[in-house]
Amino acid sequence: MVLNGAEYNRARAFDYLRQIKGPADMPLARRAAQLSALAVNAAPADAYGWSLLAWSTMLRMEPQIALTALNRSWVLGPDAPLLSADRVLVATGLGLLEPSAATPWQLERLQEDVSNFVIGMPQLAANAASQYPALEAFIQQMPEDL
Repeated sequence: MVLNGAEYNRARAFDYLRQIKGPADMPLARRAAQLSALAVNAAPADAYGWSLLAWSTMLRMEPQIALTALNRSWVLGPDAPLLSADRVLVATGLGLLEPSAATPWQLERLQEDVSNFVIGMPQLAANAASQYPALEAFIQQMPEDL
């Protein structure tokens, strides 16, 4: 299978992000951010590319860029269950799950993504909730009908 430039850069960025285990691996986040930026420049309507850019820039402590990319991913792929886990973890890292941190629009997106995450990847969601108290609290306060 031959990948176009955006798909190739997106795939490489994801591979770099998966290799990050700690602070010593932050050069991988830099490279992932570069590749993600190339991917969204080549395919600006790609919600997945924006999600990767949000993830990589959040790890690089660039919260404004990460938040802009996360919002763009939500706009382009509001109902994208495959992106839910990544977006929930980025939102957690950006502090959006804290009370009053998210806008009403972001809160709607977060509720949808958290619901998809919990239903689609229950074990990973449970592990994440046990590591991130804000995520656990967010899940507990979500309406039952989501």
